[in-house]
Amino acid sequence: YKEVIEVCQLQPDIDTLPQGDQTVIGERGIILCGGQRQRISIARALYQHTNVVFLDDPFYALDIHLSDHLMHEGILKFLRQEKRTVVLVTHNCS
Repeated sequence: YKEVIEVCQLQPDIDTLPQGDQTVIGERGIILCGGQRQRISIARALYQHTNVVFLDDPFYALDIHLSDHLMHEGILKFLRQEKRTVVLVTHNCS
């Protein structure tokens, strides 16, 4: 859990939430910006223990530096370490 939070750089966002990672998000809860929602989606994909991970344009709401970090630390390093197959579709490939 902590490794995924670190890879997706979510800790600063979690620290600002009223109940931390137990805060209700979405309808009747806290509203997140597009980049935060996208990083949470990527974190969910990394955290799940599946053999194959499908990522459909995971970088669309992220800046180039964060996209690069997630590509290298999350996809190329984290998922490769776990020997998971990744199917990645994106318009932004750096």
